[in-house]
Amino acid sequence: MQINLKHLIISCLLFTLVPAIAQMTDYYLAKSELEENFEFMVSMTEENILGAYELVEISYKILSDNLENEMQDAFVPFLSAYKEAHGNVQDIDLSKLKEKFGDDYEFYIINKDGVIIQTTFTKDQNLDFSKIAPDFNKKLQSIRIKGGYHGDRVTSTIKTGEVRKFGYWGTSDKKYILEIGIASSKFDSSLKKIDLTKITKSFEEFNPDLKSVKVFNGDGKIFNDLKFKPSEDQIYAVNKVFLTGERVEFKKNSLHERIIYLKADIDDQASASDGDKVIEIVFDTKGLKNKLNDIVIEQVIVTTIFTIIGSIVSLFLHRVLKF
Repeated sequence: MQINLKHLIISCLLFTLVPAIAQMTDYYLAKSELEENFEFMVSMTEENILGAYELVEISYKILSDNLENEMQDAFVPFLSAYKEAHGNVQDIDLSKLKEKFGDDYEFYIINKDGVIIQTTFTKDQNLDFSKIAPDFNKKLQSIRIKGGYHGDRVTSTIKTGEVRKFGYWGTSDKKYILEIGIASSKFDSSLKKIDLTKITKSFEEFNPDLKSVKVFNGDGKIFNDLKFKPSEDQIYAVNKVFLTGERVEFKKNSLHERIIYLKADIDDQASASDGDKVIEIVFDTKGLKNKLNDIVIEQVIVTTIFTIIGSIVSLFLHRVLKF
């Protein structure tokens, strides 16, 4: 009878342990699969966002080249007006130039401090490049000293995010930079199709764990959002990625966030501005954590049920055999 009791107890233990071991194995397999799928989506999202940004820049370059002749033609009367005013910019009537070329054109005069002192685009009046874009201001001042024409790519304006083609001309007396911005209505439909903001939204639909995407310049600023103030972590990451080109990653477990910084390297030496950007991609890890927690809870419940059943069976058999 003792031998039979021992066998029954062992059988009950196996009845409890085998399912528990199986559940643990299932958990690790499921955990591994979920994490692999998450990593795959992260990798695919990174590649697609970088590829999308590069395609946007290529499209902008094509549009920019198409507007180059119009840009240089517009500088002819601008330079004449500066010459007629003998360098006294307050005597230049920029509104007449805008009236001559139409609403697609905006005219600017930038001083040696990097401040827009006159413009037809009132939202940019008194905009100070030395404060909001110091690296770009260095290039502007280089244009002022060198003089002559310097074309730029089609890009987003700092305050509004509107896409324009820009060109700059350093005056012969090295006092000012004359700037023209063209927002060609001819390309409105094309620009809507290559709007990076809208493209980013489509990635959020592709990957529900994608929380946000931000595009930084080398100064840690975001175009068309001057109120945004980067954190110390963001400034550190953006500067490091911009200078080294290395991928930087942070994890904020308290916020269930995984933050990745990548450099979009745009090689365009002909442009006055630098097309290189740092892209911040934020993933929400809460969904992954919740799925893993659900699996743990499921495994605990199943294991507990088998343990209880095994204990009841063992107790019952023990009493029967004892009787």
